Amino acid sequence: MRGKKPRVLAVAKFTRDMADSLTRHFDDFSVDGIVSVEVVEHRGLFLSRPPEIRAFLGRASLADGLDADVETPPPGAARH
Repeated sequence: MRGKKPRVLAVAKFTRDMADSLTRHFDDFSVDGIVSVEVVEHRGLFLSRPPEIRAFLGRASLADGLDADVETPPPGAARH
């Protein structure tokens, strides 16, 4: 994409401990070789695997200026 800079929606920062935990639990949480990391309200990062398996990975912080742009989807909203 040239010209217009894409808008940053979120920034995930991982400590070495978080990366180690992700690696250690990769096989438990991967689906078809891919791990999902959810960024949830109150700024937590969770490893996620359907149907409802979650493990806390670490705290997240929003990039400067993103607080006002974060929208919480209504309950029952489609997830991607």
